Amino acid sequence: MSEAISSGPRISVGLPVRNGENYIQATIESILAQTFEDFELIISDNASTDKTAQICQDLARRDTRIVYVRSLENVGGAPNFNRTVTLARGEFFKWAAHDDTLAPTFLERCLEALETNPQAVLAHPWTQIIDAQSHWVKDYHYDGQLATASPKPSVRFGALIHPPHQCYQLFGLMRKSMLQQTPLHGSYGHADGVLLARLSLMGPFVEIPEHLFFARSHPEQTLYRFIWTQKRPDYRALTVWCDPRNAQRLITPKWTILREYWQAIAQANLSRGERRACDWETLRWARTYWKGLLRDLGLAAIYPFQKIIRAHWGTLKPEVASKSSKGTTRSSPGNKHSAPEPSGQDYPAAEQAI
Repeated sequence: MSEAISSGPRISVGLPVRNGENYIQATIESILAQTFEDFELIISDNASTDKTAQICQDLARRDTRIVYVRSLENVGGAPNFNRTVTLARGEFFKWAAHDDTLAPTFLERCLEALETNPQAVLAHPWTQIIDAQSHWVKDYHYDGQLATASPKPSVRFGALIHPPHQCYQLFGLMRKSMLQQTPLHGSYGHADGVLLARLSLMGPFVEIPEHLFFARSHPEQTLYRFIWTQKRPDYRALTVWCDPRNAQRLITPKWTILREYWQAIAQANLSRGERRACDWETLRWARTYWKGLLRDLGLAAIYPFQKIIRAHWGTLKPEVASKSSKGTTRSSPGNKHSAPEPSGQDYPAAEQAI
């Protein structure tokens, strides 16, 4: 192995994807067109069934900076997300969604910001929203509005957990050594927001006032399928999308987020005063979402009975289940609790309203 390869690139870009044929070529080409060229692009294909593999492999043959790996079965959005970090060799790391694009100076400007601000954990530019045809839709309204550069961890933490922002900062450039001190991306809804909150307790973010990130909005993405198009957001489906193994587990979305916030504060290196201030911000969050927390307690109360019902129906033969349903159609026990087949947006996106 040559010295250049063994020492690794300066930046690693991790691109998790599942069935992203519609947009992934434009995304990869925007990454390869960066003015800062000392990077590797790690594409982690989560058992795509469309033309994603062919597109990625064709591009990898043209550019040796691309590393393409593929799962033979669906491992879930979150594990696929995290695998790119495990494979990364760079000092700095950036996640990339398969359907977003970058301006050519994205990596260059973010790296300059981190080198100029050694205490900063993450650097990110401003965002523009684009549609499926890459046309401008709007400028992201939270740019310049969140106090993530504050010297106080509690202020940064509060700025990230209260507004219903889209967590686009997670697609900025991070110090990999800091990212690796976290549990990475959790297998639950709003795990990206929780990870940002954890990073904010480690140091400030640098916001670059230039529109260098273009986030695509389209009907196939996760938020549309599980959150925006539902009468009530389907956090269970989102959590199963993050990891199919969650299909058989008790899912309490709001209590999971609250628990993770508390754990982040407990594990952070904070003064006593800052720890109390962060605890207070978490209590404010709980007060805001008390209805969701109560709803989760109701889910937990009936969960044992759901297990009994599932166990009962699971032991019935298909023809017995069909008779007991009085003519209605019932899926077979083997498919009844299978994970949904996701397509489109391949990262667990931020929740618009928790």
